[in-house]
Amino acid sequence: MSLPRSAAMVAAFTAASSTLAIAQTGLLDLMRPQFALRGGIPTGEVLAVFESDLQRGLAGFVSPAIGELTGVRAIVQDIDGMTPGTFVLHLYGEGATNLPTIPANAPPGTTALGSVPVTPPATPGQQAWILTVSFSNPVPVQTGDDLFVGVEFAGPSQVELSVQAMLGSSSPNVTIAEPAGPGLVQGTTWTLAHNTTNNSLTRLVQFGAGVQLLVEPRFAGASGLGITQTMPGAQVTGSFFAGLHPDTAQPPVHAGRADIPGYQFAANGTVPTGSLVVLVVSLNPFAPLNQVPVLPGPAPMWLDAGAIVTMGSAVLPATGQVRFLWNLPPNPPVAGLGVFTQALALDPTTFRLAAGAAVRHQF
Repeated sequence: MSLPRSAAMVAAFTAASSTLAIAQTGLLDLMRPQFALRGGIPTGEVLAVFESDLQRGLAGFVSPAIGELTGVRAIVQDIDGMTPGTFVLHLYGEGATNLPTIPANAPPGTTALGSVPVTPPATPGQQAWILTVSFSNPVPVQTGDDLFVGVEFAGPSQVELSVQAMLGSSSPNVTIAEPAGPGLVQGTTWTLAHNTTNNSLTRLVQFGAGVQLLVEPRFAGASGLGITQTMPGAQVTGSFFAGLHPDTAQPPVHAGRADIPGYQFAANGTVPTGSLVVLVVSLNPFAPLNQVPVLPGPAPMWLDAGAIVTMGSAVLPATGQVRFLWNLPPNPPVAGLGVFTQALALDPTTFRLAAGAAVRHQF
């Protein structure tokens, strides 16, 4: 299905702190940047991959088959802020299976649903920025397809530009990457390198570990993330590595780990404080798009509605966010399984629902 390119877009830069002290409403807020990445490309772009078999509902709901994105957020870096280059953000749909529509021998943006160039203000020294791009009109994307966000480095000083990233690996006791559980196939990565010097499009692995860019799509509506607390009392991670692949093995793959998987829901103004938030779970895959029930809201149920059970509930606090952590028994019988969760919130006054994304934890 061909989707139209977006209209003009606007962008804003915000200085990025090393602690990412911003509201925890999105994926970037639950990831920890480790290094700045160009992907080894002299010219071209690196692409963040959002796989549809890991999560459903990463776009504002239009219909079971179509969602809308309102923007993109990324953490980018410039070695010399006084000679700023240009970052060009491109949004792609899926072409061949698990690959973007952009051909390896085409300039970045050729098949993009939308593209926007942005140049940071001249600022002395090395700079990191939270780059927020807002679309003047929502961009439609296809549910069930993978989504790709490309970050192109352009301009005379483009060699100084990079995007922040993190590594992840299920290799035992890894030290250079976020340690993930055995459900993560070693070498799995969520980053592509589009090198326009040699016309290649390759999956990017660094130091034997997978790569995830600090990039996220933005949309209107409630949101939900799969998370993992890597041991009681520890920080949670929302990465695609440990966040969706907890180390619950007995003994653990990584010494000392006792991961607690979970889900974080953000209402984002869709329902008021005091609304009931319910987390449901299924061992069945996401529902086929032609079987997705749409509840009053509208609130799509991305899970198999005939195979769900309630895992937990909470009252929405003033923060607008609820975090659920599962209490798994010792040596839980989930090895090799995919566990699918989604949160829904009920407005007690209008009785309308808001739905967060559905996510898959792989054990």
